[in-house]
Amino acid sequence: LDRILASDKVLDDVVIDEMDEAVAKYGSPRRTVLLDKDADGALTPVVAHGDDEASSSALAAARAAATVSSAAADVAAAKKAAKKAGEDNVAATALQIDDEPCVVMLSATGLIARAPENALERWRNRSASDRRVRDDQIISIFRTTTRSSYGLVTSAGRLVLAHVVELPAVPADGPLSVEGGVRAEEFIGMTESTDPVASERVVAAIAMPNANEDG
Repeated sequence: LDRILASDKVLDDVVIDEMDEAVAKYGSPRRTVLLDKDADGALTPVVAHGDDEASSSALAAARAAATVSSAAADVAAAKKAAKKAGEDNVAATALQIDDEPCVVMLSATGLIARAPENALERWRNRSASDRRVRDDQIISIFRTTTRSSYGLVTSAGRLVLAHVVELPAVPADGPLSVEGGVRAEEFIGMTESTDPVASERVVAAIAMPNANEDG
């Protein structure tokens, strides 16, 4: 079921296969079955007097078609519910975390994470003589809060909205680094208004206006 919900193509293939099975079992190339719609929207065959066998076959075909349509609707509803549940989980997680100041950092190696607020000042005060560590080349850094949203700019020119609360927290003591973060590309594959592009990568992270702030 998870595999079906995760792919529109797989869902379409399941529906097509079930419809093909119904056609193979009940279809007849020599007759046209006339269907009538009841008040509740159900389809029933028009009874042809003196041909009970054909009517029974048509009724079975109509019921099979209704079953296929119902199954497709159930799968589509489950897929929508799963997506909604994911959004609700993000919101629920955000409500369990205090909306505190923090800093979002994106490294040249493609990792992204959030850090304590003092990370920005420490980044500004770094010098060429500081000890270098893994994932310490930071290409985007900005102040925000844990319940805020931020934007990811991609190499394809897309701006993808993401949530700070989903980012892992890394420390700001010791050499400043994004080691322990996650791949920023993980957040650009599931979008509604635009489609992901092959070989697309994140080139920058930017702060977004907070809807709770005036102006």
